[in-house]
Amino acid sequence: MGDKPCLISIVIPSYNYAHYLPRTLNSVLSQCYAHYEVIIVDDGSTDNTEFVVNNIIGSTNKLCRYYRHTSNQGVSSARNTGIAHAKGDYIYFLDSDDELIEGALMIFAEAIKAEPSAGMLIAQYFSVHSNGQKKIRCLWPLSQSKEDNFKRYLLNIDNSLLCSSIVFKRDLLADEAFPKHLRLYEDEPVFSHMLANHPAVKINKPVVLVHKHSGSLRYDVHHNIVEASVNETFNRNRLSEKLMRYREPYLGLKHLDQFRTLFLAGQYEHALTQYAKGFAYNKKAALTPTFLRKAIKSWLRK
Repeated sequence: MGDKPCLISIVIPSYNYAHYLPRTLNSVLSQCYAHYEVIIVDDGSTDNTEFVVNNIIGSTNKLCRYYRHTSNQGVSSARNTGIAHAKGDYIYFLDSDDELIEGALMIFAEAIKAEPSAGMLIAQYFSVHSNGQKKIRCLWPLSQSKEDNFKRYLLNIDNSLLCSSIVFKRDLLADEAFPKHLRLYEDEPVFSHMLANHPAVKINKPVVLVHKHSGSLRYDVHHNIVEASVNETFNRNRLSEKLMRYREPYLGLKHLDQFRTLFLAGQYEHALTQYAKGFAYNKKAALTPTFLRKAIKSWLRK
């Protein structure tokens, strides 16, 4: 595949992250690879996001476009707006508080040339905490089996994926690729359906620094999100019938994820309710030390 003026469309959704955007945008605009465009989607921010973005892109000759939602609609809608305006053959969703590593776009471009049939190219990333601690993530391998990759991602809690380290073929993303009704776990159905239905390859190099801070961590409690998320992931219109057998163990893991969130929030009674549901659907995961210790502490503290 030869280079073209815009091979990769970089979509950056943002909501009230004006203070992070200069770092994120500068990490993109300083890349040595040239065949990309940048699409910033302001999801109804109430801070000075528009001023910050226009100040940065007004001083560059790179192809950058800015779109603004009149109200906050959620990250799914922001990403879908980016998809609708993208011109590249591939789309890369970069969170507005993350930072590309030098040479990241070249790493993606070389992988695209090497694996033109891949619908999803997954790189490693660094998780960076406020104390400076940095750890490489997404080390798990992919196989030639789509079902195996689907199962590994959903049923192994250590097999994380993040939009900020993945490039997708644009023509495989539907107009409404990200489910707008989900405000949490909105990326998991997209990852799952791509792994289940299209070739995916692994890039064993880190491409991005994912900065962890209080605003980025999923500590908010969402009591009704589990079933909605699981139903979207196991959408029979997008998955083969044989993959439905993984629904219950995955449902158990999502209840356990909510259990952990509620435990960290100090809501021990509600946490135990979620733990019981998780145990009912996925006893093996519920009895691992990670969850069992928290369940015992919840019972003692309730």
